[in-house]
Amino acid sequence: MRRRRSAAGAWLVLSLAAATLPLRATSAQPARPVVTVLRAARLIDGTGASASSPGMVRIEGDRIADVGTSLRIPPGATLVDLGDATLLPGLIDLHTHLTGDERVHWEDALVKTTPAHDALWGRATPA
Repeated sequence: MRRRRSAAGAWLVLSLAAATLPLRATSAQPARPVVTVLRAARLIDGTGASASSPGMVRIEGDRIADVGTSLRIPPGATLVDLGDATLLPGLIDLHTHLTGDERVHWEDALVKTTPAHDALWGRATPA
């Protein structure tokens, strides 16, 4: 009886280990990334040069592949025409608030803070 349980346990462990192994790809070629081309009235490339017109950015997968004024649009690519917009490829928005209450503006919070609220948060209040 003990031998049967240990054999069944071994099979269970081996089965679970085999199930977690990655499956082998059936295709010899990797999947082609999705290609999107953005077109807008202007493009600022961040080099200090003046804005180019028109502006185009080709994105392959999750990467910027090319930037310019007249890019080749590959077959099957999605073209997004942004009209009079200005493209700023690679610009990162570094202004963010990870904490705080986004429902309350700081100007309102300064006016609406009460001594009881300050005491709750451990802030000193003027005498």
